[in-house]
Amino acid sequence: MGWFSRKPSFYEMNKLPENEEKLMCFGSVLVSNNHVYSQASILNFEEKYRETYINGLAEMWEIVDSATAKETIEWLLNEGHRTKYNDIILEIIKSKGRPEGIEQEIVDSFNEGCKTLFSVSKGKVKFTSPEDIVNFKTMEAWDYERVGFLARTCCFLNYITREEAMSYLQTVAKLSSKAYPDWEAYMVGFLLGRSVSFSSDIYGLALSAEELIKGKKYVLNKYPLNTF
Repeated sequence: MGWFSRKPSFYEMNKLPENEEKLMCFGSVLVSNNHVYSQASILNFEEKYRETYINGLAEMWEIVDSATAKETIEWLLNEGHRTKYNDIILEIIKSKGRPEGIEQEIVDSFNEGCKTLFSVSKGKVKFTSPEDIVNFKTMEAWDYERVGFLARTCCFLNYITREEAMSYLQTVAKLSSKAYPDWEAYMVGFLLGRSVSFSSDIYGLALSAEELIKGKKYVLNKYPLNTF
């Protein structure tokens, strides 16, 4: 062994062929928000994350085995939060922020989400604009991004097989490319869906989304949504 030989990195050992790497676009924002960006484009995770995911999926999702994993992923694919909140978001936009009969907490969460989208990177670089909000059609991406994340993490935990994970990712890729023209629109749907569904701050996720879209070495920049 030569002086300059080195052990391959975790990423290098788990690098995927292009046809599979493309599918790692889905779930990549949530993966990056939990890990380092280099793991956004691979299916496997480092073993040190196993207990974190076991506990997190059980606590946040009530996913503890194969049956609960598949039930949750398929609920997101077939129903998800969009069935409850999508029309509400459209009504808020249509009424220019003054809808009737919608809980004020939801309206406030939507408005906060919009403000966050416009302030990402301290206003220097933004992947959205007021026109993107006006042209908002669907928050499906909020459900689809979570399908991608759960398919990948549940595969890592052996709750589903690799083949099942790839099948879920292929399904969500088709649905997402049909619903959105590009990653920017996808991320607006994802982030506003998150903001309204959870009434939570989306700043960190918005930064991750922007980095993946703008960063030339990351999967979202490498594989435009309209190529699926």
